[in-house]
Amino acid sequence: MKNLIHGICIIYYCLFAVIAGYAQNASGLKTINYTSTQYDAGFQNWDILQDKEQVMYMANSRGLLTFNGYYWSLLTLPNASVTRTLLLDNEGVLYIGAQNEFGYLSKSDHGLQYTSLLDKIPEKERQFNDIWNIVESNNTIFFREPHRIFVYNKEAKDIKILKPEGTWSFMGKIGQDIVAQDDKIGLLVYQNSGWKKIFDNSAVKNSIISSIVPYQQNSFLITTQDEGIFLLHGNMISPYTATAQSSLFKHIYAAKKLSNGNFLFGTISYGVITIKPDGTIVDIWNKKNGLLSNDIKAIYEDQEKNIWLAQQNGVSYISLNSPIRYISTDSEKEPTGYSSSYFNGRYWLGTSDGVYRSKAGKEFEKFEFDRIPGTGGQVWKLQNIQDKLMLAHDKGLFELQTSGAKRLYGNFGTWMIAEHAVSNGSQNYFVGTYNGILHLSQLENAVNPEALKMSGMDESIRFITYDSYSNSYWASHPNRGIYQIFINVNNNSFEKINLYGSNHGLPDTYHNYIFKINDQLCAGTKDGIYTYNNAEKKFMPHPQFYALTKGLEIQYLRNDEHKNIWIAAAQKVFVLKNKDSKYELLEIPELNGKIVGGHASINTEDLSHVLIGVNQGFIHLDFNKYNWKKPSSFFHKIISINTKDTLLSNRYKNENTEPYRISFQQNALRFEFGAIEYTYQQEIEFSYMLEGYDKGFSEWSTKKDKEYTNLAPGSYTFIVKSRFGNAAESDKLTYSFQVHPPWYRSIYAYLVYLIFLTCTLYMVHKMQQRKFFLKAEQKSKMHQLQLSSSEQEIVKLKNANLSAEVEYKNKELSALTLHMVKRAEVLNKLKTYIKDATKAGTPMKETLSTLLRMIRIAEKSQEDSHYFNQQFYEVNRIFFVKLQERFPNLTANDLKLCALLKMELSTKEIAQILNNSTKAVEIGRYRLRKKLDLDTAVKIHTFLNTV
Repeated sequence: MKNLIHGICIIYYCLFAVIAGYAQNASGLKTINYTSTQYDAGFQNWDILQDKEQVMYMANSRGLLTFNGYYWSLLTLPNASVTRTLLLDNEGVLYIGAQNEFGYLSKSDHGLQYTSLLDKIPEKERQFNDIWNIVESNNTIFFREPHRIFVYNKEAKDIKILKPEGTWSFMGKIGQDIVAQDDKIGLLVYQNSGWKKIFDNSAVKNSIISSIVPYQQNSFLITTQDEGIFLLHGNMISPYTATAQSSLFKHIYAAKKLSNGNFLFGTISYGVITIKPDGTIVDIWNKKNGLLSNDIKAIYEDQEKNIWLAQQNGVSYISLNSPIRYISTDSEKEPTGYSSSYFNGRYWLGTSDGVYRSKAGKEFEKFEFDRIPGTGGQVWKLQNIQDKLMLAHDKGLFELQTSGAKRLYGNFGTWMIAEHAVSNGSQNYFVGTYNGILHLSQLENAVNPEALKMSGMDESIRFITYDSYSNSYWASHPNRGIYQIFINVNNNSFEKINLYGSNHGLPDTYHNYIFKINDQLCAGTKDGIYTYNNAEKKFMPHPQFYALTKGLEIQYLRNDEHKNIWIAAAQKVFVLKNKDSKYELLEIPELNGKIVGGHASINTEDLSHVLIGVNQGFIHLDFNKYNWKKPSSFFHKIISINTKDTLLSNRYKNENTEPYRISFQQNALRFEFGAIEYTYQQEIEFSYMLEGYDKGFSEWSTKKDKEYTNLAPGSYTFIVKSRFGNAAESDKLTYSFQVHPPWYRSIYAYLVYLIFLTCTLYMVHKMQQRKFFLKAEQKSKMHQLQLSSSEQEIVKLKNANLSAEVEYKNKELSALTLHMVKRAEVLNKLKTYIKDATKAGTPMKETLSTLLRMIRIAEKSQEDSHYFNQQFYEVNRIFFVKLQERFPNLTANDLKLCALLKMELSTKEIAQILNNSTKAVEIGRYRLRKKLDLDTAVKIHTFLNTV
């Protein structure tokens, strides 16, 4: 924001300073003065020139000044000394002479680079005074200092020194020869590496020569600082008689022959004097008529044939070749111009302060005027009617004569006169006044306006024109509309009045102006040119002109003899230029804002001398010379403005072919641009865009800089174009650049990020893989553990089941064993009972019944014995296998006995199960111990439980 406010202040100041510097000399030429306050350097300027790119250079007391029409720059020399003289050689190299310094400039993207030539001379010669002249000849550069001339050979790049007998007071060129003035010898010529005296120096022996300029074939004009002008013809020097008698030419510091053949002489005290080759003074430019100073140090004619003056206290620019000149009838009052006419070989100018007449004819170079007596006050229009110059005035109607103004009537404000020849050959004049229309039959004698006023209309009528097609008059009032008036000339009355507005085809009822253009009725409206359609009785857009003028608020129309149509619209002047009946709309930007709003006046009687009324007099336009040239755009500076201003480029014209590379820290840029133009720089407009950022070109404006901030990384192209008026548009000037991403978004950073990411992903992958493997291993172990645990559980379950089954079977076997024992007891009781029954003699029947029951029980017990054996072998199967593996000689009865012993049954119980005697069981046990090879100390059932 601070930069923005600062920029606005600078622009405002510069505009004010430049506008305030405008001046006008006696010839009406536009003069622009530049002071040290504007260019911010020293007061004095000693020399001036222009390079091929039309950039101006000034030798200033603080260094080298450059100016391109918009921007000033100062280059300080290494020793910060005053710069005295400049030379642009054939190769475009700019050489500089200063105080105890000389060298040359070269251009780069970052501006001008100075190279000193002091290192080319011996060290003992490096202390010297000012370099006052630089001259080039045959690839050699001569630098003049009062006590030595340094001769620089551009090819050998060495310097030799030429010393005078006295002092070198001047150096210049005559043709291709280098000449120098030795104050003890005179004017010498440099030939064959030495000085020769070939001139008769007696005429200028005691004078200091200031310049030598070509005059005519084989002759030159020699100017001096105190003895005037001399003519060199052949080898003879003599006073230039054409100016010998004038004291104005006594003290000349600079001289220039112009491309038009005239001569300019810059004096120390009288400003600039312009003369023709015959010595006739054309003009004098000095401080009184616009210059900053009368002390002129240097004169330069630029490529546009306009003049630059280096002065004691600034720089002045005179638009000598401009097609526009400014006319002020009175330099003190500066009255506004309202109307003009060329009559009887003189220009007559109607102003807000009366009528002025030029002293000279058409082909004049000075604008000098006499005021016509009796015309004081507001003039509205000058018209040549029937070879009479009529004046429509705020005070009435007048005829202008050589002796003064003849009044036809007074006290009746008059705008204009419209004439019409009726069938009988008599003239009728209808005069638009403040209070209606007057009808005059002659323009000779004084009349009573009240008696001639036509009744029925009291409106103020400024515009009247006759339409032969409808035999009617047309008039307009900006705040009423357009009137069509049918007049009965014989009765001096209005037969009919039609009022046209927006209901009759016009874009608006107000602000319409009626004119006759190329014999066609035309209306200037708020939206271009309209014409009247007689068939449809209404207005319509003009079929040829409307498309070109659409949107223009037209207040004035006039066609010239070449059928060009001149337009005043919103204080701008346009021309519909005719070429083979095809029209092109062209703007004259120099006139913008200068014409009188609503009272435009454009006199086009002669296209070389078009006179246009403006706020402070008139403008003289040579339309045949006016050139809608295409501006030449340039970049002044391209600056990075992020933290502090950093110059990125300083290119005048060149378009970069390769994009410039800009770091991300420089992504805020300000583009400063302009167009090489010194006369009309305020009328140049610009349009720009940043490709890659803007959607399109900006609106045309005089803004000469543009800032962009926070540009994203990417490729951009800034494009600027300029135009003069609406016609000539410059070529596009481009600056391509790339904003690099920040370091953390660069390719290398992304590569590092990629490597880091790859490594990270690899590490994560490895970690995940390891984690996966660990989890898989852990899972596998868990699975194995689960499997092992499951197997163990299964084994346990199986073992438990087996143990349960074994236990169950053991219990079952024990139960069977117990049952078997009980059965044996029953059988023993049966035996005992039978024995007892026999002895007792019990009745047979009861005894038999009892015996039957016992037998049945015994039978059932046999089944149990079979089941017991089956279960016994099932439970002890593994036990039997192991015993047989260890003791293969065991019999089935041995195995059965081992099993019963393992069950820790008593001998009696075993005997009952085996249905043997106890003795048999004991014998079996004994034999079994033998087979098992048991020690007597080892219990047999204990051993069997270990199997």
